[in-house]
Amino acid sequence: MNTQKQIGLMVALVFFLTAGCAAYTVIDLPVRAVDQATYQYDGSIERGALLYANNCRTCHGLRGEGFVGPALNGSIREQQGLDNWQDQDPLVLAKNKALLTRTLYCGRAGTLMPAWLDTNGGSLNVRQIEHLVNLMTQPADIETADGELVSPGWEHTVEFAHNLNGETSLVVGGDTLGIIAQSHGIGIREILGLNPSITDPEAFLEKGTRVNLPATNGAKAQVYEIKRDRENVAKINDSQFIGAMILADFNRIPYDVNFKKGTFTIGANPDLSEAGIGLYPGARLQLPAGTVYVVRHGDTVQSIADLHDVLTGPLANLNRALLTSNDIAAEIAIPEGERLVFALPEGAGYIVQGQTLDDIRRTLGGVSLDQLAEAQTPPVAGDHIYAVGTTLHTPPEAYGSTPPDATNPGTACVEHAVTAGAFETIFGGGGAPEIPSEISEDVKITSGANDWTVVADGATSDQNKGIVKIAKDAKILFENLAGFHTITINGVTEVAEFGPQAGVTFEWTFNEAGEFKITCDFHPDMLAWVYVE
Repeated sequence: MNTQKQIGLMVALVFFLTAGCAAYTVIDLPVRAVDQATYQYDGSIERGALLYANNCRTCHGLRGEGFVGPALNGSIREQQGLDNWQDQDPLVLAKNKALLTRTLYCGRAGTLMPAWLDTNGGSLNVRQIEHLVNLMTQPADIETADGELVSPGWEHTVEFAHNLNGETSLVVGGDTLGIIAQSHGIGIREILGLNPSITDPEAFLEKGTRVNLPATNGAKAQVYEIKRDRENVAKINDSQFIGAMILADFNRIPYDVNFKKGTFTIGANPDLSEAGIGLYPGARLQLPAGTVYVVRHGDTVQSIADLHDVLTGPLANLNRALLTSNDIAAEIAIPEGERLVFALPEGAGYIVQGQTLDDIRRTLGGVSLDQLAEAQTPPVAGDHIYAVGTTLHTPPEAYGSTPPDATNPGTACVEHAVTAGAFETIFGGGGAPEIPSEISEDVKITSGANDWTVVADGATSDQNKGIVKIAKDAKILFENLAGFHTITINGVTEVAEFGPQAGVTFEWTFNEAGEFKITCDFHPDMLAWVYVE
C-alpha cells in the first residue's frame, strides 16, 4: 500500500471514530445521565431512611406518622390538615425543601426539636441533612393494596426500624445482692469484726496490709493483701463479693463465684420465686440480725418501712434522734458530707426492687404494654414478672427509646430564637383572650399535631386560641386527634401520656373556680383557656 492510500485510510478511521463518539454523546449519554441521577436520588432516599430510623423515629414515629413531634409523612400530614411536603409543584417543593433544611439545621426554639447540623452542635453533616430532606419530599407514587399512595422512602424507614429493633435488647433493671448488701453494710461489719485494728471502712489501707475475710459457703476464710493504692474495707467487700455471699447464704440462694473473672452468679431458691433463677422484683429477702440501712436522698420513714416490710412506728422510734420531723412522708434530712445510718427493727426484711414490664414499656416510644408482652418468647401477660437482669425482646413497632425532654434553647440560629407563641406575645398577639360572657354546657377540647382546639356548644375555636367559660363542677372531654401530648393544667401535668392513637379520650372535672391554662409539655405552642365560675 502506498503512502497516499495509508493517509486516506487513517483519515477515514479518524472520521469514523469521531462520528461514533458524537453519536454516543448524542444518543446514549442523555439516557445514562438520567439513569445516574435516578440512581443517586434513590440512594439518597435510602440513606435518608436509615438516618431517619436511627435519629428521628423516636419523636416522629416509624413512618413519619407523628408522636411527640409532628407528622412528617406527607400523606399523613394531609389527613391532619397540614402542608403536604411531598407536593411536587416546583415552587412548593423548593419552599418545602428550604423550610425542612432550615429546621434541621437550627431546630425549633422552645420545643423538643434540636439543631441537627454538626456546626450547630448536632450530629449530622450537610449531605446527611440533604438525604433526610429528600426522604420527606419524595413523591408518593406507589399504590398499596388499600389504594393508598405511599413513597418508597417511608417503607424503607419501617424496614430499617424493624431491623434495628430486632438487634436491640432490653434488660430488666433492679437490685443485685451486691447492691442490697452495699446499702445495708452487710459484709463490712463482719470484716471489721475480724480486723480490730481497722475501725473506718472508708479509710484507705497501706500496701501490704493483710485483711482477714469471713468464711462463706462460697469461699473459705482467707486473707486479702492490699496491693494497690486507694483500697479500703468497703471496696474489698464489693470486689470479693463478701456481702453478696453472706446475703445469699442467709437466704439459701445458691451461687457461683469466679474471682479471676470477677463474676457472681446466683441460682434459684423456690421459696423466693417459683419462676426460676434470679432475683424477682417484689420478693422478700431475710436480713441478718443487726442489719442497718444507709439512708439515701429522697428517702422517707414511710419509704424505708415499705422497703423493709416493717411498720413505721417501730422504725421511727428506733431512729428518733436522727429525725428532724414527725411526718413519716417527709424527706429525711441528711447532714451535708455525712452518712446517715438507720437501725432496722427486729424481723426486718428487704423487698427486692426492679422493673416491671410496664416500667420497661415506659422507656420505649410508641409501644403498648400488650405489644411488649406479646413480643417476648414465649408471649406473656402484661403483669408477668421477670428476674432482674433478664434480657427481653424489643417489639418491632417500637419507636426506639422514649423521646428526650431537653428543650431547644434557640441558640443555634437567630431566625427561630423564639417559639411562634412567644413571637405572637412579643408583638401583641399572645396572652389570655377575653373571657366569654356566656357559660357553655357541652365542651370538648381536641388535640391536633400542635394545637388545642375548643369546641363549645358546637362552636369550634381557632387553633390554640380557644377560650370557654363553664360552671363549677362541670366536666370537659379531651380527645386526641393526632400526635402524642400531655394534658397540663396551670403548669401541672395531669395526664403524662395522651395519645398517640387518635380517638383517645380523657374527662376532667373542674371543681374549683378560677382561670385554667391548658398546655402541653411537648408542644409549647399548644394553648387553651378555661374559666370556671
